[in-house]
Amino acid sequence: MMRLNAEATRWVDDAFPGFVEVAFRQADGAMVIFTEKLPVVDARSGLTAESAYPVSLT
Repeated sequence: MMRLNAEATRWVDDAFPGFVEVAFRQADGAMVIFTEKLPVVDARSGLTAESAYPVSLT
């Protein structure tokens, strides 16, 4: 399985199951930022709106 070095940079929405903003840098240096459901990017961390961001997702 491939892994991506990314960070959850902020909590976006409390709507179930929770949405976070995720950021990572591409090989060419471009920054990619997207919003995704928390379980899609990290089901194990227990991130919440009160977590201290940014949080590594690797």
